[in-house]
Amino acid sequence: MSHGASDQAALGSGEQAPQAESETGFRCHICQEPSEEICKRCTRDACPNHLCEKCKRCSDCCECG
Repeated sequence: MSHGASDQAALGSGEQAPQAESETGFRCHICQEPSEEICKRCTRDACPNHLCEKCKRCSDCCECG
């Protein structure tokens, strides 16, 4: 169930609801950028810049070299 329309209506015309910083609200444990994935080893949140595409581990855990 979405509350978006009711939230907009409650604010009145011309006002907008505050935007969330990220869809999920999770942050990369390394740089605090929004993240949507977790490290396969330590299970901490990691953004695409700090998640290895090959092993899906964060840059702290990756051993790909």
